[in-house]
Amino acid sequence: MTGVSLTSLHAHREQIVSGRAQTQRERILQCLKNSAVPLTRRQISELTRIPINAVCGRVNTLVASDLVRVAYEDEDQGTGTSAQFLEPVRPQPVQRRFEWPT
Repeated sequence: MTGVSLTSLHAHREQIVSGRAQTQRERILQCLKNSAVPLTRRQISELTRIPINAVCGRVNTLVASDLVRVAYEDEDQGTGTSAQFLEPVRPQPVQRRFEWPT
């Protein structure tokens, strides 16, 4: 026996089937998209309740994949240390040009 109850397995399966289960990366990206201001990794950790070490790894992946960018660096008010403030990269619409044949 793995130590996981049958009730927990059923609840987890229901979360996945209903679409409510998200990966940590999705939760972090959604947190940034819902925020009106750029956030630090510590703030993301507090808002999503994901451990800071997991947030750092996921954010690094999001920055490398160009889904999140560093808006600026400043002092983190919570810790007093230098921190990167992050925001999602918002895709810009592609402008189409219509030209008449000449």
